[in-house]
Amino acid sequence: MARQKYTSYKVRSRRIRSDRDPDYRAERAKTFRATYAALGLKLPEVAQLLHVSPRTLHNWNAGKYDIPYAAYKLLRVLLLHGVLQQQVLQ
Repeated sequence: MARQKYTSYKVRSRRIRSDRDPDYRAERAKTFRATYAALGLKLPEVAQLLHVSPRTLHNWNAGKYDIPYAAYKLLRVLLLHGVLQQQVLQ
């Protein structure tokens, strides 16, 4: 029985969803925008809440940079618990 020779071109690459994948970052940014829109917040208000500049938030929304897990999770928790815009900004 002959052994098959292993060559890399015969192996199909598996698509791994990572933060470096542009499609994944764009999908994550879309969810991020939808989350703060559901809270009734505008971009400058979210930037103030997260203690980042509006430009940083813009880059996150554009998918240029990864959204930190803590920022993403904070907005998700606020949405989950039904916190209103007035309560968030106080």
